[in-house]
Amino acid sequence: MIEKIKLKEQATTIVTYLESVVKKMTPKYVSAPGLGLRYALAICRDPKFKIDLVNPKILKKENKIISLKEACSSLFSSRNCFRYKDIIVQNGLEEKIYKFSGQKAIIVQHLIDHIEEVDISKQTISLALVRTGGAILPTDYCPCGSRKKFSACHATTDITAGEPVEHSR
Repeated sequence: MIEKIKLKEQATTIVTYLESVVKKMTPKYVSAPGLGLRYALAICRDPKFKIDLVNPKILKKENKIISLKEACSSLFSSRNCFRYKDIIVQNGLEEKIYKFSGQKAIIVQHLIDHIEEVDISKQTISLALVRTGGAILPTDYCPCGSRKKFSACHATTDITAGEPVEHSR
């Protein structure tokens, strides 16, 4: 069971440890559960995006997309999976509200999946033909894995292709 962080000192200690590990990694993202620590904490130290996720909770998801070639060091491969382009997250001991869009939203969702121990293979689009750029034709099989044609399954939902992104656990 993943424990919530209760004290600022506890969060600081774990963040310091994660920072020492992430220095040796590319890309620069890591979650506490990914290192065997049973705490709801992850960090991103990418030059373009730095954040500590402490007890994060996704409150709202909008604009479903397909994240192309999303890599995960725990799977040693990249996969296409569903994500959301825009999310609102409650984060930190103060439970502040943050909005993330685009690549940042994908990274945050991936890290929260690791904190919540979500099996990414259940989100993987493995049975669909996903063309370059993420285009799905009405006659293609739906990327949700239902084995139905896209036009009879998810064609009425707003699914577009996201940017390829690499993540680490």
